[in-house]
Order: sequence, then C-alpha cells, then structure tokens
Amino acid sequence: MKDRNGNYISATYDSTNGHLQTITDTLGRIITFVYDGNNNLQAIRQTWAGVAHDWATFYYGEVYVAPSFGGGLLVNGANNNNVTVLTQVSLHDGTYYTFGY
Repeated sequence: MKDRNGNYISATYDSTNGHLQTITDTLGRIITFVYDGNNNLQAIRQTWAGVAHDWATFYYGEVYVAPSFGGGLLVNGANNNNVTVLTQVSLHDGTYYTFGY
C-alpha cells in the first residue's frame, strides 16, 4: 500500500494458514506477528538494536460452550466443548485489557 508521497507499507502472510507475518514500512522498520503452537496470536513485536520489543502480548483461556436450545435447534460450531478465547491484551506501557465470557 502506497500513499501519494511514496510512503508505503507491505505485508507478508503465511501461505498455509493466511496469518499475517510481517508489516514493513518505507524506512524498513518491520513489525512481526508471533503465533503460538496453537496458531493464536501471541505478540506483536518489533526488533531494533538487536532487542525484541513487544508492543502487545495476547493471552488465552478456554470457555466451555454448552448451548441448550429447545425445539431441536442445531448448533453450528462448538457444542459441549471447550473453545479458545482471548482473555487479556497487554500493551508495552503496562496497561492491559481483560475479557470475560
């Protein structure tokens, strides 16, 4: 993507799962998106002077989903199962946001 002044950002994606991997700007600064073994976004990271700096980190938990609809209604998705949910986002300045389900 390029603006009218010639500044740009470009992105790379993992071709196997579609996950965003990096964003690079005009000055060559790279933001990396780090995923855990379960393909959950773990951190948004930038490295400079050889030191990794996490702009944001993400934490996950599990919620048991057991809908009880009457009348033979079918549920598309998790049913009587645990699903992974985002529970907290922590920012580089120490602030954080928690999510309850």
